[in-house]
Amino acid sequence: MFIIPGQRLGLDVTPALAPLHVPVKFTDDRGVTHNLEATSGAGRARDQHYRNLLPVTDAAVANGVFLTPLTREQSVALIAVVLVEDLLRRERYHDAMAVADILLEHYPIFACAMVKKGAAAARLPKSAFPYATLRAVPAARRPHAARLLRINRNAFERAEALGWRPIRR
Repeated sequence: MFIIPGQRLGLDVTPALAPLHVPVKFTDDRGVTHNLEATSGAGRARDQHYRNLLPVTDAAVANGVFLTPLTREQSVALIAVVLVEDLLRRERYHDAMAVADILLEHYPIFACAMVKKGAAAARLPKSAFPYATLRAVPAARRPHAARLLRINRNAFERAEALGWRPIRR
């Protein structure tokens, strides 16, 4: 809600990403870009502030995963990721993976969509194949379960290769 009025006023404001956070990037008339912390009175924050608090790697910054102003297309994908979250919450894992794929078509380095797709793929075997191990899955269903586990592994590996890291709580 901070960005839309700013853009309507003609200001150069756009969202950016940090782990579990969306700072606002504002570029002033001199061409200097600032982070505005919309959750605390729009005070300025340096990129280092987010790097000190959150797992923002050098690779994530270099690859444009975090702390980079988003394009309009990327911003729409950021908004739409709540659909993936809702589908996950409702245990509609195939649908969550399909929506994540659409988001990734428009925003190929969207690590959040990657890991949500990976999470959906990991949950499917548990819901569809109630077995303790992959070997316990009936032989006829094992290729599908193995494919889902590959999707999970590939999604997380791809996100980590871009510099994404899980948040340790």
